Amino acid sequence: MSDQPAVSGAHHFSIDLGGAEGDMLFISASAIGGTLDLPSLKTIDGQHSPVNSIGGGKAKVNWTDLTLTRGIDDKHSLYDWFQDIRDNGVTADTKKDIKIIGYDSSDSPLFTWNITGAVITTFTGSAVDAATSAILTESVSLTFEDAKLEFG
Repeated sequence: MSDQPAVSGAHHFSIDLGGAEGDMLFISASAIGGTLDLPSLKTIDGQHSPVNSIGGGKAKVNWTDLTLTRGIDDKHSLYDWFQDIRDNGVTADTKKDIKIIGYDSSDSPLFTWNITGAVITTFTGSAVDAATSAILTESVSLTFEDAKLEFG
């Protein structure tokens, strides 16, 4: 028996968009990532040389956009959400809180991303090609205010 930890992949996932979009079948969600902008301070040391110091304040997180892709069916809620933001701007009514849950092979949650204040910034309809049998898809890019990762 090995003392190595077992690595488990996310065998499937679910997305909760907190509304009518929750009943759509999503194919993929891009990775969520953040970059920290750390406060820095330029000082002078005892030899009158510049020194860059990091710290002394709260870091700001810059989140990457989230891209969701789904197979096209008779539901058009993503486009309706995009249209609502286009017509009315970003408001409390057009922001959504989203959950992305990854599951292991026994259907146990591995992780949950809790995303707050998401809005669609890009809507992309499907390309069409009669020479293939590819599934028609649509994608959206979402900008959001914050994200928290929970395990298990």
